[in-house]
Amino acid sequence: MSKLEFRFDRERDALNFWELCNSECSWKDEKTDLDLNYLNLFKEKSFSDSKKKILKMLNKLHNSHYIEIFRDSLQKSWEQINDEYFDRLEKLTNNSISSENFTAYITSVGRCAYKKNNTFTVSLKRPLLQAVRTCGHELLHLHIDNLYGKNLRESIGEDRFNFLNESLTVLLNLEFKNLWQAKDIGYFQNKNLREFIEKEWKEKKDFGVLMEKCVEYLK
Repeated sequence: MSKLEFRFDRERDALNFWELCNSECSWKDEKTDLDLNYLNLFKEKSFSDSKKKILKMLNKLHNSHYIEIFRDSLQKSWEQINDEYFDRLEKLTNNSISSENFTAYITSVGRCAYKKNNTFTVSLKRPLLQAVRTCGHELLHLHIDNLYGKNLRESIGEDRFNFLNESLTVLLNLEFKNLWQAKDIGYFQNKNLREFIEKEWKEKKDFGVLMEKCVEYLK
């Protein structure tokens, strides 16, 4: 059975902070904890030129015990549902999980993002139940990317694949919600596709068929 481990790394947190400053996303909730001065200070600057200043700015929080307490609480909470989550994910997609080990890195900013090496970030800013749900959200992204990413990026392009991958998290509300008692809201721009996915899934719970319909929808 696959396992999820929680870690904290100062430089990864600094990188996530810098990436948020330089992201073009319109999702304001991710940037509410960044002062405008910070955005202007690090935007359009390289990470290598920004890292030392960001680490100095985050030093007080990094040296506190809050991150370790949050990490340990999240680890214990996730362990209660780990096996059930991965079992449901395999049944949902009718495909085995591609890796035995996943890693979630605690971050001090609101941005939670997955990487293709089976890692993602989970925010200290989130309440515990929402953070557990975020883990399910990012793990679903990773699983879809591992299964379909290469082919779909070639057939429908990077942007449409990312749009689809984000929209598919509506399935968490239909098949996983009782694991963490927190709803996956989604972004406004994904609303129509999420509604389409929910409707199609309720009519026929076949993930392969659902993906074919979603690709046709996006084309």
